[in-house]
Amino acid sequence: MNTEEFQQKSWSPLQKITFRLLFTYIILYVLTLLLSPLLESTLRWFGTNILGYTNEIKLESTGSGDRSFDYVRLVFSLLLTLIVTGLWSLLDTKRKNYQKHFNLLTRIIRVILLLAMLLYGFGKLFKGQFADHSFEKLVQTVGELSPMGLAWTFMGHSFAYNIFIALSEIIAGVLLLSKRTKTLGSIIILGVMTNVFMMNMTYDIPVKLVSFHIILLTLVLLYTDRNRLLHFFFKNKNVPQNNYEPAFKNPKTQTAVSSIKKLVLVLILATVSIQLLVQFKIRDQLKEKSALYGLWKADSFQKNSQILQPLTTDAYRWQYFIFEEKNKAVIKRMTGEIQRFEVTVDTVTHQLTFSSEKDSDKQIISYKKLNANHLEFKGVFYGDTLTISFEKMTREDFTLTNRKFHWINEQPFQ
Repeated sequence: MNTEEFQQKSWSPLQKITFRLLFTYIILYVLTLLLSPLLESTLRWFGTNILGYTNEIKLESTGSGDRSFDYVRLVFSLLLTLIVTGLWSLLDTKRKNYQKHFNLLTRIIRVILLLAMLLYGFGKLFKGQFADHSFEKLVQTVGELSPMGLAWTFMGHSFAYNIFIALSEIIAGVLLLSKRTKTLGSIIILGVMTNVFMMNMTYDIPVKLVSFHIILLTLVLLYTDRNRLLHFFFKNKNVPQNNYEPAFKNPKTQTAVSSIKKLVLVLILATVSIQLLVQFKIRDQLKEKSALYGLWKADSFQKNSQILQPLTTDAYRWQYFIFEEKNKAVIKRMTGEIQRFEVTVDTVTHQLTFSSEKDSDKQIISYKKLNANHLEFKGVFYGDTLTISFEKMTREDFTLTNRKFHWINEQPFQ
């Protein structure tokens, strides 16, 4: 069947209604996602008055893609899809098929998936998604980690693995630019994102909605090649060749469009790279490189003239003092409790000023650097006189970071 005959083929009523639903939903989901700031008041009203949602619905970014706001937006998109599809079906009854609309939809999907894959891929290349192990993460036990924390620790451990996943996502996205390679790109995206979706579902990572919709969009692209895929993977038959018609019949127009595509791709790659590189450098600048930077383990802990032994049942005694980010410190107690503080370092008077959101009172402790690996604190901390001696630890003190790659293993190292 040639292209002209295919364009004239009539669709069944079920095919038409399915397409209207799919087209409307995808467009509305993407638009409500991009225009969320403009729709905040509308969606808050919808969630409160239509859905009866009693909690406050906030748009503010938290790093989660599964906020109450996102689910309210999802239901809003679904309801609006049903309304628009119903009106569309009533008003458009004579059209034989929606093949041209479907072609337009696949082009839109390819652009969306390209941007998504580049964003995720470059995020991994620049360590924007899975950071290196922090000192705080290294002193946490496996039992203290959340399921998402465990997944993030696993993914952040190997930069080489991140590069592998990143290149898979970037290459898959770039393959979508050409009609001849879009099926291969879609297959790669489906494999990568199905794994991502399963991790999100089984490790409670709050990007479930986004990953599910990426898979949905990928399946729509693969649907266009369903017969060829069925022949190749399941029926062991020769795969018929696709005759791709150019979008524009004028050769000059086609050449111009091709050049614009390449230019846009370069601009996108440059923009994403610069943005992520800037964020990477900003995060690196947050690292405090002063003499107190590091992970300090409390060797000796004296409270009001009483020596506290390092018992794991002691909820007061400090186990670690972590000074990793600029003006931020973490105290981990023997029971595993974590306390976070804003800390100002005065290198002239050798004093640390602790402040916390939970308490307006500031605590001042004097510090003394005995040598490169030993530190001492003295002062009154929330009414108790403390004298603490610390020994500095490094990342190489942990098996997770000092265990390197081995070609030969006589037995598993666990």
